[in-house]
Amino acid sequence: MSSSTSNLRGLGSQAGPGLNGSQPRRRGAVRQKPPGRELRDLLFFPVRAAVLDDHVPWLGLTPLRQERIDNCLPYVNGRLLDVGCGENLLVRAHGMGTGVDIFPWPGVDVLCDTRRLPFEDGSFDTAALIACLNHIPDREQVLAEVHRALAPRGRLIVTMIDPVVGYFAHRVTHVLNTDPDGCERERKDGEHWGLWGSHVRQLLADAGFTVRVHRRFVYGMNQLFVAERTD
Repeated sequence: MSSSTSNLRGLGSQAGPGLNGSQPRRRGAVRQKPPGRELRDLLFFPVRAAVLDDHVPWLGLTPLRQERIDNCLPYVNGRLLDVGCGENLLVRAHGMGTGVDIFPWPGVDVLCDTRRLPFEDGSFDTAALIACLNHIPDREQVLAEVHRALAPRGRLIVTMIDPVVGYFAHRVTHVLNTDPDGCERERKDGEHWGLWGSHVRQLLADAGFTVRVHRRFVYGMNQLFVAERTD
């Protein structure tokens, strides 16, 4: 997937600590893996997809959640709002922002209904929906709230797998009981295994965002969108 960044100004933010004690990333760059790690990550990808992320580093592999964080961080700028933040890893890595979730994960800053965010208009420079938009039944309402909470020309970062990848990944982790999200709460009507890229683009456009970057990562199985508030 080609990417366009010509209209997205000021990519990157101040360097922050990586997960698991890794070195800070260079401004505007995805954190580089240690020598040999990329090949091991590729060869043992099924293990990374099936094993709890907390256990993957013990095997000398990169957790998939860290892949998401590392690919998103270069696009984070200023005050960050992470919606559906889980354990709030992106905010912790960036070092400036607020993580909100409807479920009380350890590390959440604000527990709330994300359809009604408790922030004033224009409070944030960057917002993120990392691996969660498909799990939000009222995603149009949440995107509208994110749009409101962002400053003019603020940016939104979204990662999303497609429904086919999502179906197999969720089925494997469900059988092995290694999906904390799926094990801790019940799936709701309106949730999907994943969303096609065209669907994500349409959702963002309908909410008043223009996609400036759209690329794939993790061997093409995940997608990164960086959009700008344009109205």
